[in-house]
Amino acid sequence: MPTPAAPPIASPARRRRSRLVAVALAGVAVAGGTAAVLPTAASAADPRDLQRYYGIFDRGPALIPGRDTPWTPQGLAYWPEQNAMVISYYDSTGAQKSRLAIVDRTTGARRKLLVMPTKGHVGGLAITGSYLWVANNGRLVRFSKAQLTRKAELKTLKSNGSYPAQASSYLTATADALWVGRFSKAATGTSSVYRYPLDAAQRPSSSPSSTVSTPTRVQGMAFGGGKVVWSRSYGRDSRSRIDVAPTSNPTQPSRIIIAPNMSEGIVNDGSRFHVVYESASSTYADASYRVKTIHSAPVATLLGP
Repeated sequence: MPTPAAPPIASPARRRRSRLVAVALAGVAVAGGTAAVLPTAASAADPRDLQRYYGIFDRGPALIPGRDTPWTPQGLAYWPEQNAMVISYYDSTGAQKSRLAIVDRTTGARRKLLVMPTKGHVGGLAITGSYLWVANNGRLVRFSKAQLTRKAELKTLKSNGSYPAQASSYLTATADALWVGRFSKAATGTSSVYRYPLDAAQRPSSSPSSTVSTPTRVQGMAFGGGKVVWSRSYGRDSRSRIDVAPTSNPTQPSRIIIAPNMSEGIVNDGSRFHVVYESASSTYADASYRVKTIHSAPVATLLGP
């Protein structure tokens, strides 16, 4: 199957932020979300360049917590025992410690908000076994799921493990490892993701077992069906891309889907891929296109043939 030409992701003036290894790979509280029935199919009102995206992705059942405040969504994880999505946020004013929101996977209803022990970008989330992992400030920080269940609204979490990592921009997990990636704003070239095997006690290795080349501008990654899915974005006025590539050649996508601006974390729950957008934050109120829900797509539909 020939590799499609890759449309560029534009480089706006504003915004933050080897080998190739085959892999099997703020003063504002986070506001609560009110469930809403949202249109789920592509419509004539959608921008022409997003028609294909909305033919694949559902728009989500409810507006996310924290929308239209300085809280900026970043990471996304699926908590199977709770049928819940976990979203990480940082305070774009720099005043408050980072937050986690737990929302119902099916209805999108807010269940709980929890406070992280530190400030930081909290760029990635993943769940393995009994733990939630947060990639933040160059470390992989571990929290027990029991604590997430036990803690009351807006209580501060306590980590039970913090491990150095080569990067902390985004995070995903497989059955036996954590994959933590480095963001690069370059329009072309490659960056890296690092694989940290987990031992029987769910502790990552002290150094990565492999380093895998990635595309640039990666904000999130997920695996499925022998493929890797990259959430790629840079800039409030530029479209994102969802790239699907074989794990044996992760920088060469077999499928490219132009997506709404400012895509961030992406996760595979076993039946659907879910993606969150940081344009929900009031920090990006002037973005040319905004998304305030978690979008999702069936695994087979997104991966394609």
